[in-house]
Amino acid sequence: MEHTNLLNEIEDLRRQLYALSYDKELADPAVVRMSQELDGLLNLYYRTCLSRDYRKVG
Repeated sequence: MEHTNLLNEIEDLRRQLYALSYDKELADPAVVRMSQELDGLLNLYYRTCLSRDYRKVG
């Protein structure tokens, strides 16, 4: 996934999560699921950044 697209997807999901959590409890299954999805995207983003940094050094 392209770096810019990944950042856009993260920001979109973050906004959705904020809106969803406004009306629901944080422990609501829908909020937890969306939060886990956001965590997965963030982990992918950081792994992508790390692999790019290592390629610059090598």
